[in-house]
Amino acid sequence: MGQFCNTNGIDHRVTAAYCAQSNGLTERTNQTIKNGLRKALEGRRKEWPRFVNRVLYGIRLHRPRSTKEYPYKLLYGFDARISLDNKLEQLNQPPYDNDEVSDDA
Repeated sequence: MGQFCNTNGIDHRVTAAYCAQSNGLTERTNQTIKNGLRKALEGRRKEWPRFVNRVLYGIRLHRPRSTKEYPYKLLYGFDARISLDNKLEQLNQPPYDNDEVSDDA
């Protein structure tokens, strides 16, 4: 495991089990996820699996001041495309010429 971490630039740290104070960053992230789920669920606690990906997506699109980079881009290597991006791209496309389309058919 040490070789894998070194190869991939991972700073692996071992912390005490069941001791939240020893791993503050992870616990803070877990708290953010819990708060997001609580707001998204609005009392429907048993439906959390349906909402977890939406909450994570929202977190990944929030740029923290510390890194000044979107977590989505750090995780996947490219900027996220939201549905608005897709709509704008469609609006910028030139309209089809019906005569040209029928000639190609």
